[in-house]
Amino acid sequence: MASKLSAPPRTHALLADGTTVSIRPALSDDRARVLRLYQDLSPESLRLRFSTAGLRSARQAAAKACSPARVGYLALVAETGGRVVGIAEYDTAVDSSPEPTCAENALVVADDWHDRGVGTLLVEHLVGAARVAGIRRFTADALAENGVVLQVFNDLGLSASRRLEGTEIHCTLQLEQREGYLAVVEARGRVADVAGMRPLLCPTSIAVVGAGRWTGSAGWAVLDNLQADGFTGSLYAVAPQTDWIGNIPCHPAVEALPGVPDLAVLAVPASAVPEVAEQCGRNGIRAVVVVASGLDAAEANARLAVRAYGMQLVGPSCLGIANADPAVRMDATFAARRPLPDGLSRLGIGASTSVSLGDAYDICGNDLLQWWETDGRITLALLYLESFQSPRAFSRITQRVARAMPVLTVDVGRFEAGRLRPPSQPCPPRNCPRVDASRPPAHGSTSRDARPKTMAPKKDIFRCLKRFIAREVYKYLTSTNIPQKQLPRATCRKAGQR
Repeated sequence: MASKLSAPPRTHALLADGTTVSIRPALSDDRARVLRLYQDLSPESLRLRFSTAGLRSARQAAAKACSPARVGYLALVAETGGRVVGIAEYDTAVDSSPEPTCAENALVVADDWHDRGVGTLLVEHLVGAARVAGIRRFTADALAENGVVLQVFNDLGLSASRRLEGTEIHCTLQLEQREGYLAVVEARGRVADVAGMRPLLCPTSIAVVGAGRWTGSAGWAVLDNLQADGFTGSLYAVAPQTDWIGNIPCHPAVEALPGVPDLAVLAVPASAVPEVAEQCGRNGIRAVVVVASGLDAAEANARLAVRAYGMQLVGPSCLGIANADPAVRMDATFAARRPLPDGLSRLGIGASTSVSLGDAYDICGNDLLQWWETDGRITLALLYLESFQSPRAFSRITQRVARAMPVLTVDVGRFEAGRLRPPSQPCPPRNCPRVDASRPPAHGSTSRDARPKTMAPKKDIFRCLKRFIAREVYKYLTSTNIPQKQLPRATCRKAGQR
């Protein structure tokens, strides 16, 4: 029912270029920011929105958007870095019935944020909120030359109709979410997710924060592995206690770096993670890998800084990430040996990308599957799982990816000994259910103990993988000096490790 007063909570979403924005209802404190959005529009953009280039209508629109919440009206803003870059709103005033099901829709995006998916993302969220409120139809009047807004409505995937009325086009959108609409939304999300992974897996510059002088430190090991692997981009080190680590100059803080790296590896104590994450966000770093473990509730708020600044996060409590692409050559791990070496290489299988998710506060297995799906070089996907962040999404994505490549999952929660966690991962990921070993694998994927009936052309590879994978993971974990008594030994023995 449209009479319900319901506003969606703040959410963070990725744009088509991988940038993160916050989508939330407009508040009274936003009036100055919304007005600034209108004031920064070009005269032509103002005319297309208000049919006049004057600012009077803009002031009235800002006051309306930021007025106290009322039934039948909702304004959502897209915010990044404290700046409002877009606003979408609906108003049921056009429907005089007691229970209105029709609302007028309006949309504005900052001129310098066009063609990045801001408008589409705002309208998608507005459609979801409107349907909850009982609204079934949006209407909008746009000048005939306003091709940008008309294209947004056309690309939504909703049933739409248009009617020319003088110099304006009257658009009607049916908000019923059919299968076609959901498929379009999923495709847009997939493009955004893949774009958001690029600073993580294909960075052009990396900063190691906490790169100590001592060879036993995680920061030193990460920096050493990056150099040894021949990383093709620029390397920076942040270590206030020294000037040089090898041939890499050190800087006292993130703010002192001579450039803005794509990726920062945070090898600092857990207590320092929130402050360092905040510094990374303020300086425009797009992705962080947190190797520290033992974050308490307060320190876990570093996640909020990551989201507020639109950064991608791997970890915490992880071993790092690696990409063997010759154009990247990145081994940003503190492991003493390369990920998944000898055993699989004897089968002619090389590890293209390796990501240790740790507690998976942000990036999860679903994101990796979608990256591998579009990589073009990947022929086999392997996931060593302890939990699912979103089981339904995982099943849906796996079924799609498995049409292009085999997907092998190794679930370590099957045995009691396998539930013992190494020190690098002290607790299960937040809000993530334990992997249910009794659940059958998704169609097209093969569990470690499942017989690969549909993978006949690759049955020899899978037979060898079932012998090798636990042994290789076991050796990889032991190379980081983790006590063997805390490793999932029962799981390893089940797959052939003695």
